[in-house]
Amino acid sequence: MKKFFRILLCAALLLAVFSPALAQEEVTVEFVQWWEPELPEGSFRAIMDDFEAQNPGIKVKLISNPFASTRDLVVSGAATGTLSDVVGLDGAWINDLVKQGALLPMDSYMAADEAFNADDVAASVKVNDETYMFAVASFTYHLFANTGLLKAAGIDEMPKTWSEFEAVCKAVSEKNPDAHGWDFPFSSLYGSAGQDQLMSWVWATGGKMLTEDGKPNFVGNETMKKTFEFFKQAYDNGIMSPGVFSKQSQDMFEEFASGRSAFMLNGLSAIASLHERNTDLEFDVLDMPVADDYTGSKGMLYAAWGIGVSASSKHPDEAWKLVSYLMSPEVSTRIAEIANSLPGNKQSTASSEDPAFLNGYRLFQESSLINEFIGMPSSNELNRLLMEQVQMMLQDNQSVEDTLANIQSSWEAELTD
Repeated sequence: MKKFFRILLCAALLLAVFSPALAQEEVTVEFVQWWEPELPEGSFRAIMDDFEAQNPGIKVKLISNPFASTRDLVVSGAATGTLSDVVGLDGAWINDLVKQGALLPMDSYMAADEAFNADDVAASVKVNDETYMFAVASFTYHLFANTGLLKAAGIDEMPKTWSEFEAVCKAVSEKNPDAHGWDFPFSSLYGSAGQDQLMSWVWATGGKMLTEDGKPNFVGNETMKKTFEFFKQAYDNGIMSPGVFSKQSQDMFEEFASGRSAFMLNGLSAIASLHERNTDLEFDVLDMPVADDYTGSKGMLYAAWGIGVSASSKHPDEAWKLVSYLMSPEVSTRIAEIANSLPGNKQSTASSEDPAFLNGYRLFQESSLINEFIGMPSSNELNRLLMEQVQMMLQDNQSVEDTLANIQSSWEAELTD
């Protein structure tokens, strides 16, 4: 019996000695992102809990803030080498972060992970042929229509061309003086307005703002010229909402949700918010109108919840496991459902009973995703320069031709600095 107790005592002593070491084997991975605050409460933490259950020894600490605050944290973390292990990314940040050496290329991890199929990734961002970001969820941008206002104005057919769109907007305003046709937010405080609210129309009608080798392509670009002329005509004819230069994205959303505008251009994720904001609102998601003489394929703007790994991470292998997990078909589907987004994995499914979402998903399948700002250097500054010139054009301070020339020269100067 004494021998038995000696064995137990030795075992207890060994456990006491080695248990701290065992405890130290547990790794905590920090994940900075803006996603958790935008999802139903507890839903994203539940996904992290499931990951932890499947990966004993790895814990995930979520660093969650609104988008703007997250960007500030990422920028400061990149500058100081304190970036979280896993990083929520906007594609517009990638080029600058890569130049700073803040992100880890993920190609070697992809190749070594038998469970990860790169061909199933719906969208990614590369710099110098190395992959730095995957889109966990994609938010395509669509034309939202207040079908109640349109019906009241006697509109049965949805506009398919720019001229039809302008005619419908006029009809709405004539029928209801308290409403306007096109809610167009173009405040300088809305940093991506040039991308979201203007370039979407260019891309939808087959245009590009860059040449094949990535140079600015505004001067001599017929599609760009037509689009700018369309915007100028719509503004001059009162088709756009009043106060466009002071409006931001949230202002546009509120006016549309309250039934004061017939059309807005917004992300597919706005569907759920519109239902919450106004349960009586009748609306649908439409195919983007195109130039009257255009018959080609359409490009569709997308923004993404991107994900990458910090180059300064002390736990890159564990960080990659989380990235790979979030990009799997099952988890990608789960995120898409709770975020009202399109999944990041091509093998995932987008399920919904909402007819507007299903219509948007159909349009997504029929279009080509495009966002030429993603991966570009100084993309925020390029957006600002674009908006500055367009604002001058709309206010009659310069011609369409001068506007295009000024954008071209200012972009060339910015990209060669």
